[in-house]
Amino acid sequence: MLNARLNIRDINKSYAEPVLKNVGLSIGVGEVHALVGENGAGKTTLARILAGLTDCDHGKMWLDGEEYSPKNVTDAMSAGISLAAQEPASIDNLSVAENIGLRQIPNRYGVIDRVQLDLITRKALDFVGSDILDSNIKCRDLNIADRQLVELGRVLADTSCLVILDEPTASLTQPQTERIHKILRDLAANGTSIIYISHRLADVLDVADIVSVLRDGQIVLSEQANLLTTDHLVAAMAGEGLKRREAMVCNQQKGRPLLRIESIATENLAGPISVTGCEGEIIGLAGLAGSGRSELLHAAFRAKKLTQGRIVRIAETKEVELKSSYQAVNNGVAFLGADRVSMSLFPGQSVKTNMMLPGDRKNFTPFRRIDRRKERKSTKEIMTQLDIRCSSVEQDIDELSGGNQQKTILGRWLNSDADVLLLNEPTRGVDTRTKKTIYDLIFELRNSGKCIFVVSSEIEELFLLASRILVLSNRKVVREFERNHWTETAILTAAFSEFTKDFRQEAGE
Repeated sequence: MLNARLNIRDINKSYAEPVLKNVGLSIGVGEVHALVGENGAGKTTLARILAGLTDCDHGKMWLDGEEYSPKNVTDAMSAGISLAAQEPASIDNLSVAENIGLRQIPNRYGVIDRVQLDLITRKALDFVGSDILDSNIKCRDLNIADRQLVELGRVLADTSCLVILDEPTASLTQPQTERIHKILRDLAANGTSIIYISHRLADVLDVADIVSVLRDGQIVLSEQANLLTTDHLVAAMAGEGLKRREAMVCNQQKGRPLLRIESIATENLAGPISVTGCEGEIIGLAGLAGSGRSELLHAAFRAKKLTQGRIVRIAETKEVELKSSYQAVNNGVAFLGADRVSMSLFPGQSVKTNMMLPGDRKNFTPFRRIDRRKERKSTKEIMTQLDIRCSSVEQDIDELSGGNQQKTILGRWLNSDADVLLLNEPTRGVDTRTKKTIYDLIFELRNSGKCIFVVSSEIEELFLLASRILVLSNRKVVREFERNHWTETAILTAAFSEFTKDFRQEAGE
């Protein structure tokens, strides 16, 4: 029997409505305790209470036998509790080194000790297996996977008695995930307690000792991981059995071209890359973290400067060369960024405002004023269609769970009626039910003649969704696979090809 590191009793928290209801947990010394549940179940709220980011309305906590009631993050850190948040909390205009050392910047006589800071940073990055070479690079210039590793390095390399990880592997590849899991096992073996929050149920069962399920703000199951299956967890989260999803990709014929990527390259993307997306097609983009998948989507949306080539939007009666993101949006091209906080959300604004932009021009009156009644009606219709859970259309977007935020952003582009959708990790950090809703939407959009590009770190997701898959390696497109002509081994071989040089493309393979 493990000694209790953390005891939680009758924790309650409400915002517009109750989020946590009489939650009780006990977490042992050296225990990896996973917390799972649908979006909005209360997982992140509980993590924020433990980390001193918000207060509970009622209840008590004990840490190593002492009553624990943090007033702020400093209290939590002083007590030995660290949080790696679901959305990386790095400061964009600070360097990687400054973000990692921010808790306690080393200094000599009031001046930052850059040599010591670099040593701390290199230790943290090496610890989590990051390949970031320049610790002075600004965090805003990192991709989402590297930002995640910076966050994990900052937390895991520190000395804490309790580490809270909220969706730690959501942006990571399988090899990166396996390394993080090994680190967690080693930390636990040395007495660190870990709360592991994730929607990746296979990851949960792989690394956890105990799994607790939150549903509607209450603990409904707490059991040893080796006695559970993913089906058990899904049933407990949903309150009912959810059938495993079968592929819905049909052998429909592609329609006319909608977007043509012609021999492009950028500073960070080796060229020339050429792809044509057609009506009724889902194009998957696979590869390792940093392979260039996200850069290709950014270039297609004209959010990155091209060093060669062009992006052409093909309408029914004309072709338009896209030269800016503004022009892309006006010509029916939509973009969903991997990091919804920095790339897609308008923090502090309502669900309605976040959803109606940039499609609000459809809600103008003849006098070029926004028809607020029509705007509210459109928002409610999309909320119903996507099962977005919130108290009203005016609720602050920051108060929604990550999954409901993600559906709101997808609803934005649904409202704009874009014909081409560029989706970067569309199901990152969402629960099983929300993932099913997003899959249904993607298939519905495809069946209505849209063209969809999807980047995903989950190869099974691409197998389910895609009509064809392009594989990038070291920022080059190295292979294209048609449906029914791919295997996981073939795609991974291609993804590593530019690093190993063992890959050979054979004629007719």
